[in-house]
Amino acid sequence: MDPSEILKLLRAQPFEAFVIHLVDGRRFEVRHPELMLVTKRSLFLGWHSNGNEGPADDWVIFSPIAIATLEPMGSE
Repeated sequence: MDPSEILKLLRAQPFEAFVIHLVDGRRFEVRHPELMLVTKRSLFLGWHSNGNEGPADDWVIFSPIAIATLEPMGSE
């Protein structure tokens, strides 16, 4: 997936949370744009293991080519 597509979602006003589905079956909820960093070759995502707000509990790095789909939160 082209990283610029992800940047569009992150910069949308107002921001709408979305879900990233990876080709390996993992899924990550992007609830806050400030918890994601996008580069040309990598995506860095801070996530909350139990849905809490505030500082992220952990983070994950993956490649944009590992993304199978992006969809708005709640449309699953």
